[in-house]
Amino acid sequence: MGGRGGLIMTKGNLALKLGLILGILVTAGLAIATALLICTAYSALTQQTAVTALDSTNIVKEGIARKLREEKSIEIVADFCRVTRETDIESLFLFDAEGRLVASAINGEPAPMSEERGEYRALLGRRGAKVLKADEVGSEAWLISGPDGRQKMRTVVEVDNWPKDGSMGLLVSDVSLGPAQQAARDMLSRTLLSGGAVFILLILTMAWLMERMVYRPLRTVDEKMARLAAGELQARVPSLGNDEMGRIADGFNQMAEALEEKMERLEALATTDYLTSLLNHRGFQERLEGEACRAQRYCRSFSLLMLDIDNFKRVNDRYSHQAGDEVLKQAALHILGNCRESDSVARYGGEEFAVILPETDGSEAQALAEKLRAAVDDQPFTVTGAREPVRLTVSVGVASFPTDSTQPEGLLMAADLALLRSKSISHNIVSSYSALSRLGKIDDPYLLHRYLEEGTVESLIALVEVMENRDPYVQGHSRRVTELALEIGARISLSEAELESLRLAGLLHDIGNIGIPVGILNKPSALTEDEWRFVRTHPPVGGAILNGVEGLQEIIPVVVHHHERYNGAGYPAGLKGEDIPLLSRVLAAADAVIAMLSPRPYRPAFTFEEVVEEVYRQAGEQFDPTVAGALVRILREKAKAPTNQKAAQNRSL
Repeated sequence: MGGRGGLIMTKGNLALKLGLILGILVTAGLAIATALLICTAYSALTQQTAVTALDSTNIVKEGIARKLREEKSIEIVADFCRVTRETDIESLFLFDAEGRLVASAINGEPAPMSEERGEYRALLGRRGAKVLKADEVGSEAWLISGPDGRQKMRTVVEVDNWPKDGSMGLLVSDVSLGPAQQAARDMLSRTLLSGGAVFILLILTMAWLMERMVYRPLRTVDEKMARLAAGELQARVPSLGNDEMGRIADGFNQMAEALEEKMERLEALATTDYLTSLLNHRGFQERLEGEACRAQRYCRSFSLLMLDIDNFKRVNDRYSHQAGDEVLKQAALHILGNCRESDSVARYGGEEFAVILPETDGSEAQALAEKLRAAVDDQPFTVTGAREPVRLTVSVGVASFPTDSTQPEGLLMAADLALLRSKSISHNIVSSYSALSRLGKIDDPYLLHRYLEEGTVESLIALVEVMENRDPYVQGHSRRVTELALEIGARISLSEAELESLRLAGLLHDIGNIGIPVGILNKPSALTEDEWRFVRTHPPVGGAILNGVEGLQEIIPVVVHHHERYNGAGYPAGLKGEDIPLLSRVLAAADAVIAMLSPRPYRPAFTFEEVVEEVYRQAGEQFDPTVAGALVRILREKAKAPTNQKAAQNRSL
């Protein structure tokens, strides 16, 4: 849009140009009108002066007629002197029919007499003169330039019936234009004053019109455009009429409406999953943040469901990824169709969905989760290429605000942990984080989120230490298991790379205990079957957590299978013999030995001799024989160590 500065520059230039153009036009018009007025006035005054001058000369002519008959030239000169002294007539010359000067006066004084007729011709010379007035009796008036350069009015009046022979004579007068010019100057001053007032009034009127018709509309458009550029897409310019400014305003409003519509489309695309048309991961996070803020402000509750399609990989592997997309679309429709209008449904990622349940507590959320699980379980899915509909199930994790966490990240972590428990215990079930917490003390899911969010090995190791510090019986357990596992690895000649993988796996092998209540881990009596189901979930949960950290994919199988038994009686997959990863076999032996050497609420710690006997007895059953042999040698060496050294070894183990 060019920016606010560019618009102001354009506005200033436009106003300046319009002002200059209008000012020039008005000034030119006033100047032309004034010039015409002055010329007209001056011409009228000059014409009036010519008439007056002729009238005055005729009056003088009538006064000298008698004196001419009586041949009293001296009296005529005296009259001429008086007239040229008391009136605007500066000079008078009287010639007879033959062109001889009879009487004359200039500015109240007698003029020298001359017999030469050249003076007569000079006075009557009209070269360069402009005739202003002429009448039927031969009287004329015209403009001349005097010796001092000033313009004068010269009149010539015929004097008839000359006394001697009745011939014609001439009376010539020069009339001053000073009074007429002064009147013209006075008229010019009055004209300029009135014209200046009119000009100022026009300028003020023009400025007001420009302010109202140009600057104010442009300022309004400028302000709205600045608000639009700042992201206020609802900015609109009010109607400015049907002129050009009105069309500019209409064009701006149309542009803003189109931009707002396109931005809404872009925002919808940015927060909508392309495949299922549900909220995508970004849209879900924004909705979760908003709902958490609303619930905190008004002290309300809401719940979160995390759903994952069980064994979805088999659909892709058996029928193709296109068939998998069809299943995801149908699953989205089933989930959406069984939710309330107020609920927000999102495709969280892959085959995982999330549902935000406003104004819903834990028990209500549990019931809705069961409804969704049953709806998917009862609904056959049509897959292209399949002979019959495909049956699918979902596992669900439930978490509630503020019971399980007061932070959206913590709530999401709680629902994720509950979902991991559901998938690890048994598919097609609903687990709630609150049910886990009721079994005993459990970690704050928001703190777990903060550790996992860093996504580094160091943060995960710190998380394991925090988890172990909550239980005095397992404090330092992972470190001791790692140290013993590395000793075993060195005895069976593992490579440096294998030893490094074993070190990381040892430190992180129990990270899946996140979400398992301390009351279950430290229960002084035998665990119930349901409690054992929780405990057996920690290896796959640990693998799922490590899967989100870059660089740890190689140790995931080691962590997932560190509770497998050599005879196939272990968990979670019941692997047997060489099918169990070698590092898992080493870790399993070290983990078992450290557990036997550590006291528990329900039993004291084993002695070295008891541990050696148990390892020797379980070789080929629980433990890999090769690993068990190396472990027995290590334990016997520790048992034969001096008393003080043995105590140190006991503390290290």
